[in-house]
Amino acid sequence: MNLKLLPRKGVLPYEHLTHLDVLSETDLPPCYAFAKLLSGSEISKADYANEQNVCTTFRCRTMRDSLVLYQMTDVCLLADVFQTFRANSKEAYDWDQGTL
Repeated sequence: MNLKLLPRKGVLPYEHLTHLDVLSETDLPPCYAFAKLLSGSEISKADYANEQNVCTTFRCRTMRDSLVLYQMTDVCLLADVFQTFRANSKEAYDWDQGTL
C-alpha cells in the first residue's frame, strides 16, 4: 500500500450521502457530486484524480469502504496534529497537555 497518498485531507461527497443505500454503491460518484452546496465550492480535477487513485490503491469496493478509509485517515491526521502540538508545547514550555 502507498501510504504517501494519505497524509492530506481527503475528499468526501457529503451531499451525495443521502441515505444508507448510497454506501453500497460500487462506483465513485462523478466529480460534480463532490461539490459543497453551502460554500458553493467544487472539487478540483487533481483532488478527484487523487481520490480515484486512493480508492483504487486501497481497494475501496463500495462507498462504505471509501467512507471508512476517509474517517480513519481523518482521525489519524487529527491525532498526529495533537501529538505534534503536545510535543512542541512540552519542549517550548515544559507543559504537557496530555496530563490536564
